[in-house]
Amino acid sequence: MRRTVVAAATALAALCLTGCTPYTGINSLSLPGTEGTGPDSYQVKVQLANANDLVANTPVFVDDINVGTVTNVGLDGWTPTLTLSLKDGVKLPANAVAALGQTSLLGSKHIQLSAPVGVPAQGTLAAGALIKEDSTHLYPQTEDLLAGLSTLLNGGGLQHFETITTELNRTLGGDRAGKTRELLTQLDSFTGGLDKQKDDIVTALHGFDRLGTTLAPRMQEIDTALRQLPDGLKTLDDEEPALVDATRKLGDASESIAPFADGGSKELRGVLTELEPTLRRVGDVQTGSLPRALRNLPFVVFPLDIVPYAVRGDYVNIRALVNLTLDALDKNLFTGTPASGSLYQVAKTLRSADGNSGGSKGPATMPTLPDLPLTGGSAPATDSGSTSGPGKGLLNQPVPGIGGN
Repeated sequence: MRRTVVAAATALAALCLTGCTPYTGINSLSLPGTEGTGPDSYQVKVQLANANDLVANTPVFVDDINVGTVTNVGLDGWTPTLTLSLKDGVKLPANAVAALGQTSLLGSKHIQLSAPVGVPAQGTLAAGALIKEDSTHLYPQTEDLLAGLSTLLNGGGLQHFETITTELNRTLGGDRAGKTRELLTQLDSFTGGLDKQKDDIVTALHGFDRLGTTLAPRMQEIDTALRQLPDGLKTLDDEEPALVDATRKLGDASESIAPFADGGSKELRGVLTELEPTLRRVGDVQTGSLPRALRNLPFVVFPLDIVPYAVRGDYVNIRALVNLTLDALDKNLFTGTPASGSLYQVAKTLRSADGNSGGSKGPATMPTLPDLPLTGGSAPATDSGSTSGPGKGLLNQPVPGIGGN
């Protein structure tokens, strides 16, 4: 009776546990205490390149903490697809990554979920989300390690280690040890110097790039110049003896001139030393004063800059304006002398006589003037009342050789 009750209870528990999941073996049954299988859990799917004998009830870790379990392992075409059941409190970005790792050396495995490395997190991983194959990877397995070690120990190259070590000791040992150490020290200094100058090297490379960009449009001209350069170098090579001879003769000439040049330079320095005080005083003169003084020094009456207009070849052009009126003569000749004003009175009297010649009054009294010869030999008139009296004729006669009045 007791055995019948236990069997019935076991069958009832199995039916309850597998009510939602089809039975595919013992691994399809959820184990007691499995994380992520409660009513508050949610499911996501993960695609792997290789499931590596992964089975259901495999734990799911986040930061090495068990947060869920694998509820199903299936195929989506040819790609293994896992169904993960996670606790409701697990929050991961939408671009989370998954990895299949080995929990222990005995073969226990787990799924590791984490945020992407080197990529900003985006969104939130929601129920029903799919982590695709390109966001998953596999950690090395114990089988892979043992297989690689077996390959290495069984003809995989381990037997060559002794040969390599022996040759290295033979090459670097003995007297070469010091030189090798010095070489490594210099190599370290060289690489350190290159590292310090990497900014300058980058700048130089950018400069070469700009130079190439500048020269690129003129590549045709550069190509032409390079093609013509050998002919020019050949011409220089042919003329080398003449160039060498000319250079040698120039050297001989310079050796001959050197004593004279040396003596002349000493005398020139002496002359310049003696001229220094004079030149310094000339330099102290106000700018513009000395040139104006030198311009007017030789020519007191006529400025120097008028000479080119006056002298033309063997002729001299002179234009003079002469004022011989009695008023001007009295002012210019007799001012400040006892005779001052005499010519002015004569001019005044003549003007009065000229103004009264047609009136009823008699002629004005004229002062007595000396007889002056007139041009043409004509005698002066004696009629004091005439408009052509002695004074009038004297004032109106032209002076020989002088233009103007």
